[in-house]
Amino acid sequence: MTIVVGQALDTGDRGALALGGLLARSLATDVVVCGVLQHRWTGPTPAHAAAQREAATSFLTAARALLPAGVPATDDVRLARSVPAALHDAATEHAATTLVLGSSEDGVRGRIAVGSVADRVLHSSPVPVAIAPRGFSADGSGRLLTRVTVAVDSGPSSTEVLAMGAQMAHRAGVPLRMVTFAIRRKTMFPPEMGFDIEDSVLDAWREQAEAGQRRAVAELSGRPDAAQLAPVDESAVVSGPSWEHAVADLDWQAGDVLLMGSSSESALTKVFLGSTATKLLRAATVPVIVLPRNRNPAVR
Repeated sequence: MTIVVGQALDTGDRGALALGGLLARSLATDVVVCGVLQHRWTGPTPAHAAAQREAATSFLTAARALLPAGVPATDDVRLARSVPAALHDAATEHAATTLVLGSSEDGVRGRIAVGSVADRVLHSSPVPVAIAPRGFSADGSGRLLTRVTVAVDSGPSSTEVLAMGAQMAHRAGVPLRMVTFAIRRKTMFPPEMGFDIEDSVLDAWREQAEAGQRRAVAELSGRPDAAQLAPVDESAVVSGPSWEHAVADLDWQAGDVLLMGSSSESALTKVFLGSTATKLLRAATVPVIVLPRNRNPAVR
């Protein structure tokens, strides 16, 4: 099992490395730190390419030294026209369980900002993609996972997403939390319809969400690999006037990760972010792992 960290060669942010190291140390696996040298249609001369590769290798070697002690790590420098395609190739060739990326430097510190490379990777990755908030550091948790939170809805894929989170929590030996989010607009219905109807709709939605969570837990316990899956220690149904408010309504701690599925419109076994997943991703203040659709947790 391997975690591939896509480390940008033109940034000082080490959030991806910190997250990759945290996951690798918690899950007892190794890390490949991948840097991509992008060239245009003409391509560099052989001498220029060799100089670029040497500089990139030195950069990655220095960056790799920041990983937690005891985590096996190697470098992988690639020359390619497309950075997302090169990262996909690296993940495939190294049989990666997760591809880890950092946030754009244009984003707010402590929040996830999806840059152009991460956006393209998130819409086509064959493996789970983990995104670190800008400036992320794992020092506060001792560079270890402390809890896995899984975002589920009432759809049929919830059990699959929950199983992936349960597998991760079991391997890391940490609690598993299940949560369903909903956004409540300021006015859901015209005032003349009365406010009681809005409360009734919210109550009905909460009951439906809780029923979906119970169904997912029951299906999880009936799986043939249930012994390798952590039980759900906590569940929550939260709502708010915005994604930011809903996410902030939960307690978060150092070492938390949020795991969620991708759009049901995605191609089979590929990540694709729909509008809901994108909004949740950008509201998160902890690292987020996005799963490809229809991924069997027993595969890796």
